[in-house]
Formats: sequence, C-alpha cells, structure tokens
Amino acid sequence: MERSILFISKYPDIVEEFLSAMKGKDFSVDTASDGEEAWAKLSGKVYHVIVTGLVLDGYNGEQIVTRINETSPDTVCIIYTTTISAAQLHFFMNKRDVFRVFLRPVDFQTEFFQALEEAFLYHEVRLMNREEETEKNKEVAEEKAEREEGKRRK
Repeated sequence: MERSILFISKYPDIVEEFLSAMKGKDFSVDTASDGEEAWAKLSGKVYHVIVTGLVLDGYNGEQIVTRINETSPDTVCIIYTTTISAAQLHFFMNKRDVFRVFLRPVDFQTEFFQALEEAFLYHEVRLMNREEETEKNKEVAEEKAEREEGKRRK
C-alpha cells in the first residue's frame, strides 16, 4: 500500500509550499483547507500520517486528532501551528498521542521531512504491534478453549 499523508491547513500558501517540498517523494499527499473537508476525506480513506493545523474552519485540529485517535489509531498525527500553550502541548502529546508538534515557520525539506519519514516508520511499528497483539490474543483464547474443553471431558 502506498504511504499516504493528509495535510490540513487553511493557508493556501503553506499548502503550496508543502506540496512543492514533497514533490517527487515516495508517498501520496492529499490536502484539505478546512476541518469539514478533512473530515470528509478521513471518512473515505485511511491515511498513514495526518499533518494538521489547530485553527481550522469547521472542525478544528483538536477535533480532527481526536477523531483519528478513535477511528484510526494506527494513523500518526503531527501538528503544525503558529502557537501552542504548554497545556495544549501536554494534552496533545499525552492524551492524544500526537507524534510531533512543529511551530511555524519550518523548512519542510529538512527537519519536517525527517519527521515524516520517522512517522511512517512509527506507523509500521504500530501495525506490527497490533498484529502481534491480535495473534497473542488469539493464542490465549485458543488455550482457554482447550482448557475448558478438557474440564468438560473430565
């Protein structure tokens, strides 16, 4: 499956700067200019990485991140904003499992691109962990069923 990003920003110049910096990279990029457009795209596709601002028309960045946490927990979230309070930072990092927070301006081709590559790796780790957990739960359930069957036979 092709690696995918949803980049959400209400600023067209930032969207263009991001798209220009990501041109030729080995992942697809979809964009949304507001929370409602992002919400619609999230309803139709699962993304590996979401990059969102906090101040959006319609649904805000917090609502977008919360939805991702609830509906697509393997998707990695990055916040890209002008300002963020210490309380917000604590909330996003500890309660909403945000992978990175970047303050504008940032060079998309260097540190930000490196964070995207790390986010894709983190997404793969999340998927592997979920698969291992599912397999382990299946094994435990099978062992339990075997023990219960053995008790019934006695």
